[in-house]
Amino acid sequence: MMDKFEPNKLLNYDDSSIIAELKRVYFNHFDGLQMTNKEFDKLSRVSAGTVIKRFTSWNNALKAAGISIFNEISKPIIKTDIEKAIRLNNGQYITFVFYKNNGGKFSESSIKRYFENRKWAEILASEFSLYPIRKIIIVDKPVEVKTEDQLFDEIKRVWNELERRPTYSEFRIKAKFGTKIYEKRYGSWTKAIETFCASNANYLSSSKGIGFNTTKEMLIQELKKIVQDNNLEILHQADYERYGGKYTIQTFYNHFGSWKNAKVAAGLKIGRALPEKHELFDELQRIWEQLGRQPISSEMKKLGKFSYKSYSLKFGGWTKAIYSFIEYMQDDTQDGIQEDIAETITVEPLIVEELQKSSILNNENATIIKMKTPRTVSTRLRFKVFMRDNFVCQYCGRTVQDGAKLEADHIVAYSKGGETILENLRTACWTCNNGKSNETL
Repeated sequence: MMDKFEPNKLLNYDDSSIIAELKRVYFNHFDGLQMTNKEFDKLSRVSAGTVIKRFTSWNNALKAAGISIFNEISKPIIKTDIEKAIRLNNGQYITFVFYKNNGGKFSESSIKRYFENRKWAEILASEFSLYPIRKIIIVDKPVEVKTEDQLFDEIKRVWNELERRPTYSEFRIKAKFGTKIYEKRYGSWTKAIETFCASNANYLSSSKGIGFNTTKEMLIQELKKIVQDNNLEILHQADYERYGGKYTIQTFYNHFGSWKNAKVAAGLKIGRALPEKHELFDELQRIWEQLGRQPISSEMKKLGKFSYKSYSLKFGGWTKAIYSFIEYMQDDTQDGIQEDIAETITVEPLIVEELQKSSILNNENATIIKMKTPRTVSTRLRFKVFMRDNFVCQYCGRTVQDGAKLEADHIVAYSKGGETILENLRTACWTCNNGKSNETL
């Protein structure tokens, strides 16, 4: 079994679970210091809002957990604490981030409360006569006035690039001018589009956003192409976006009334074909290993084959899916002896003696051993090794965030009698593992 393998959200939110979480965060991160609800939010597996709702106030929750409440806070105490951080910066102006990163005990809200709700810069100016250093750069750049033709040409360019009317956010990203200039000139983005369409008959000005020259036949062909090119049985909205659909989902709603009606018109299957449990777990494990941490629900849609909705429908919620995955991974029954696919190897007698394995001596220099486990590390066992080692190479300390490709490495090489079990495996990056070969380090 693994020592620590927990999701980043609690499954149950009863009083005892919340109190245990308060204690865990406080004693791991704030022991002896003040813990605010905002700071708790960043580190906990339950929101501070849920805690306050359950116990009616943050202080009541701290009392229930037996955590000291810092009532003996005063302006002089806070001022002394800020002075410590200022001295670390040689008496110069400091930001609140610098204050907290260098041992500051109090939250920004607590400081403001004791200093008449003034801002951080105002407090340092009035109490310590310190002011931020500001660099003012004056650029004498003439403002270029755009003509209506230039503005409309840019709308036309982006519209043609998307092959439909651009949304407000899309135009902000893709356009050379942004949207402010249109809003100033025409009063709003919608009015700018309407004015543009009034002078360009080929572009439809529907407020629903139906694209330029878009017809039902074009949309039907688009759906069929996505399904055929990607060999899909059921086409979900997330799949359409993932595989590069060039129209917005809203465009299908505008023309057909619903996504289901669009698929009916295209002769596609309607049913909800949920993936099998093992498929969902395999994909969740792949993304988890790719990120080197537990993925959040939105990342499944962005990086995975299945969106978090598939997990929610299958398990009754995203958090429940995570817990089911963990229960599946912690099941040791499938990591045991598999002699039917294990190998017979030849090793030196000394190694056999060290490993205390039964053997049949073949000659004076070698021993034949029938291994109990296969050479290849299963995906489940590999994940357990990665989780135990926090997705960090045990040789060089690199992680997937550093670009490392992680593998599960035998501590005692399989060729020397080392079984493929959790205790004989550790996380290694590809570079370290290949440099090590079958040596025991």
